[in-house]
Amino acid sequence: MARINKRYKYEIAPQCNPEAVVRGEKYRFTVLTPSIIRMEYNENGIFEDRATQVIINRNLEVPKFTVKKDGNTIKIFTEHIELTYHTQYPFCESSLTARFYGEWGANTHTWRYKNTTVPYGGKVQNYWGTIRALDDFDGPVPLEKGLMGPTFTEWDDSKSMIIADDGWFEERPDDAIDIYIFAYGFRHTALLDDFLKISGKLPMLPRYALGNWWSRYYAYTDNEYKALMEKFEERNIPFSVACLDMDWHITDIDTQYGTGWSGYTWNKELFPDHKAFLKWLKERNYRVMLNIHDREGVTPYEDGYLEMAKRLGNIDTKNGQKINFDFGTPEFIEAYFECLRHKSEDEGVDFWWYDGFPENMSAFVKADMPFMINHFNYIDTERNGNRGMLLSRRSGMGGHRYGIGFSGDTKPTWEMLDFQPYFTSTASNVGFGWWSHDIGGFMNGIRDDELMVRWEQFGAFSPINRIHCTNNPFMSKEPWNFNEIAEKVLVRFMQLRHELIPYIYTMNYKCWADNITLVRPLYYYEPNHGCPNEYFFGDDLVVAPITSPSDKATLMGKTRMFMPKGVWFDFFNGRKYAGERNYTVYRDIYNIPVFARAGAIIPQAVINGSNDISNPKHLKLDIFPEDNGKFVLYEDDGISLKYKQGDCTTTEMLWDWSKNPVFTIKKPVGNLEHIPNKRDYTLRFRKVNNCKEIAVTVGGKAVEYTAEYKDETLIITVTDVDAQLKIKFLQDVYTLSNDYRKEVDELLMKMQMSNADKWHISKLMHREENPSIVLHEINLEEKYDINVRGALTEILLAEGTF
Repeated sequence: MARINKRYKYEIAPQCNPEAVVRGEKYRFTVLTPSIIRMEYNENGIFEDRATQVIINRNLEVPKFTVKKDGNTIKIFTEHIELTYHTQYPFCESSLTARFYGEWGANTHTWRYKNTTVPYGGKVQNYWGTIRALDDFDGPVPLEKGLMGPTFTEWDDSKSMIIADDGWFEERPDDAIDIYIFAYGFRHTALLDDFLKISGKLPMLPRYALGNWWSRYYAYTDNEYKALMEKFEERNIPFSVACLDMDWHITDIDTQYGTGWSGYTWNKELFPDHKAFLKWLKERNYRVMLNIHDREGVTPYEDGYLEMAKRLGNIDTKNGQKINFDFGTPEFIEAYFECLRHKSEDEGVDFWWYDGFPENMSAFVKADMPFMINHFNYIDTERNGNRGMLLSRRSGMGGHRYGIGFSGDTKPTWEMLDFQPYFTSTASNVGFGWWSHDIGGFMNGIRDDELMVRWEQFGAFSPINRIHCTNNPFMSKEPWNFNEIAEKVLVRFMQLRHELIPYIYTMNYKCWADNITLVRPLYYYEPNHGCPNEYFFGDDLVVAPITSPSDKATLMGKTRMFMPKGVWFDFFNGRKYAGERNYTVYRDIYNIPVFARAGAIIPQAVINGSNDISNPKHLKLDIFPEDNGKFVLYEDDGISLKYKQGDCTTTEMLWDWSKNPVFTIKKPVGNLEHIPNKRDYTLRFRKVNNCKEIAVTVGGKAVEYTAEYKDETLIITVTDVDAQLKIKFLQDVYTLSNDYRKEVDELLMKMQMSNADKWHISKLMHREENPSIVLHEINLEEKYDINVRGALTEILLAEGTF
């Protein structure tokens, strides 16, 4: 008999193909892929075939492998692993070993059971993973081990809870040994793909999750909140999610029941008509998230108290007995959702922010309560056919399946900002792809307008862009609370985040479909290269946020980075960079280092100040030269689970880079009800010459268009497109070289240094033909500030061909 309602049963496939198993009396090996072997040992010969909280799918195609037995020694050979076990002994350092095999055989590193301390080439073996949260920190913190490294890595699943066939959780025996080894070396994306196949896919987020979120711990009234949203709209500051922290619910309760941090019933003093308030937000395209802390159970103050007590029984309601929070029993879980949560969701609440895990108050003493809370909360949010959606603190390995991680209450300091890009990308090493940070920091720290701007610039190129702070009146993050320049930049990057949703949403689908994360460490593609704060943002952009204050000489911030192989272009100013080189890059307060690969096609929405994040009528495409390119724009209804059945629209875009290039947007295919019948396109061909002879056709017929050339960009706009759009360039088109003289003069004008020295540098630059000679002469002058020399070096040597 099932212990919990069947709708809480997660989709699992834990049984492996028997042909993948090599078994003895007390041991069992399961060859899951050529690079993953599961290793089990039990003195009683009892092995686990059910899913665990981390591993939910072992039903994979059996890879090729061979087994050789010689007395008490057994060897398993796959394409990439040679595993050796001396069967007369339990698993130990000397009895169980593995080494790379086949094309990786030159790697002589040997993995030994319970011994992962041996360095590889003098370097650490593990590239680290993530942790549960960053609360109260203001800088780097130690991370848990991840799955990526130059040699073998492993995951010990021995203590994970079991997910039983009926969907409920069970304890593991204390004597179970259940370990997975991963032999991927530098094939990091292949490891991530295979790990997510056995541990469950990343969630496909609703489209609204990828816009800006407004959040603040503050006791708003409904009228105050509406006035704030109207002010955002008046200033063309878009948001897709409106968050209400804990004061939305009743907090003034008798101390015998706790502090009031837990709550499920609207505060009528602040929200006298919460239904009308929710309706008002929805009419303006906001999705609503409510904050909850399930620390103190369910008190008589809650509207659902009596109904829940009746469901559970044995609750003394006459004397106001509190209902303990007990996610370790199925009865409580079902009553909790049906009595406390579903009514609010039916009234217009879209999802919940699980802001604090309670202590385990359950008879299920070995329960991993944070994991169970996230697991069942996420499943419950799918009850109406919508995608699961949850903001919660990370719940360990396997927790990547359950929505978005809240990284905790951090301090607004440069040290914390400097840590977050690394922290975000490194989480990919355990499959965790959707971190949400308190952009700008939550509490304490310092007031620094530049810090806030740099944090928001990072937020715009983060998985989730959620601005948040405490109720300190001097910490509120409305852009108009900052200086004029900071306000301008904050608004621009918040607008940019909404413009980028077509690109980010397509990557959201690829994360789910292809088992990859949105934010990826550079070493996934460039082994042994990259700097901690540098990462891929989807397939076509590399980001290196500025996380330190500007220097006084150049008025710019800087960061170190490695440019991947190929040719790259600054996303904002178009500057061309040679790949496979280290750079120190400098940017003023208006921008951060974001680079598009040659041939990249970056789709963006033309938002016109609207909160609407639906599939846009007007698309803007940034198209970069120097290589062929392809982008398949993915669109669907943005909210339902129908994407799993392929209910979507795709639009293929092709860039044929040659002497006379051709750019094609093919007619969309799939369910065309998801997109407008006709679309307007603004095509921005970046860093190319002004080609004036162009043929523009829609469905093979010539159409009218407008063309403009500005800032080394050819801009072509075509309206009412309902068939294949093709742009043919009838004259030679080529990539423009960097105008380094112009760029250096513009930079010198802003620098805080001797005017005579500026003039000297400028005359030298205009006299010499080779930028390397200019730089050599500048470096001979030791009087120049190191950042002056650094900023000039970036401009003079970016293109790398002299």
